Amino acid sequence: MAFENELGMRFVLIPGGTFLMGSLPSEPGHVASEGPQHRVAIQPFYMSVTEVTAGQYEPFDAHASTLYGRNEAFGSAAHARALDYCAWLSAHSGVRTYRLPSEAEWEYACRAGTTSAYAFGESLSADQAALQGGGGSYEVGAFPANPWGLHDMHGGVWELCLDSWHVTYHGAPIDGRAWVEADGGPIVMRGGSRDESAAFARSAVRWRHAGGQQAHGCAVGFRIVSPLTAQ
Repeated sequence: MAFENELGMRFVLIPGGTFLMGSLPSEPGHVASEGPQHRVAIQPFYMSVTEVTAGQYEPFDAHASTLYGRNEAFGSAAHARALDYCAWLSAHSGVRTYRLPSEAEWEYACRAGTTSAYAFGESLSADQAALQGGGGSYEVGAFPANPWGLHDMHGGVWELCLDSWHVTYHGAPIDGRAWVEADGGPIVMRGGSRDESAAFARSAVRWRHAGGQQAHGCAVGFRIVSPLTAQ
């Protein structure tokens, strides 16, 4: 099942299920923030096939296309503005609600039923490896789709989630909801970016975003989710 909204965003259905979130110390590139690995239950939801593009962001912020091409991922996202965009899009739709994914939803969708370091196996596909580390901006869909039809989950731009940053998963929810602290602080981002080495594009990789427009010099964007049924 899939749908396309009025801005031309394509969404695919992510089926519900359970998965092991995080990575084991034996995985090459593993760091402590990816553990302990734990089982999480996820309810079905829709997720955008690609990151939000500058063209899709432009109706909300007219300056978007002055920074990026219309079909390029919008890579200067601040967390608060991403939340505002989701609220604006929900109000604009009047039918569906939209939000950022929880960190658990993001990893579950990225893995797409796989348990390997990448959705493509223990290493990147040849096409993906050729793109990784290229830097600069790019048109969405450049990185291959995973088994559930989601493009650019490994590499591309870092993608913001709802969750506050925690240094490990000790105490993390196991029901797929976002783990948010009332006092704010850094936000989780996922997926690595085209500026990073392949190790940063693994399914389990997570990093912190201070909430400004950039994080350690890399592009930061987002993709969005929608509940299974219209609201």
